[in-house]
Amino acid sequence: MNGRRLLAWFLFALLTVSAACAQTNAAGAAMKALAKWEILNSPSSMDDKRCAFLGRVLQWGKANWDILAHTQMVLGDPRKGEVYGYAHIGKCAGLVFLRNPAIESKLVDASLDALGVAPDDELRRAASLKAVEVYPAHHELDWAGAPTAPLKLQLLGSGTKCIASGADPALLDRMTL
Repeated sequence: MNGRRLLAWFLFALLTVSAACAQTNAAGAAMKALAKWEILNSPSSMDDKRCAFLGRVLQWGKANWDILAHTQMVLGDPRKGEVYGYAHIGKCAGLVFLRNPAIESKLVDASLDALGVAPDDELRRAASLKAVEVYPAHHELDWAGAPTAPLKLQLLGSGTKCIASGADPALLDRMTL
């Protein structure tokens, strides 16, 4: 699915579903690293709440473009029911969106090695890293020994997670929608 079609689908979903469901759809759209942030809808169909949320999404995307611009698909094959995702690795920070297409819960390794972060990347050279689950619930993850240690995550069936990692707390806050 190309970026325009995906964005059109995202906006349609945003306009026709509840706010909680729209946030899930926004996470899915960000997971696919949309390069086009065009609005392909009539302003008359947007209420104040949806306009405010869409505005926050667009501001977040613009503020984090230095990270979102560097994207690669990681982990498994969704056609085989394996956990897969998209890693957005920027200078000293990363956002990882993971999805479990299977109905059963799965444990996945989201370490820098598993995500294919290059050995010479600045993210690996950080003295210490923090990992924060941004979606579906915002909380700091226990990642003892980062950046070399494994980061094990439990993904519920049909679940999605967004994990932000970095050394700078201000950068981690910026990556939170």
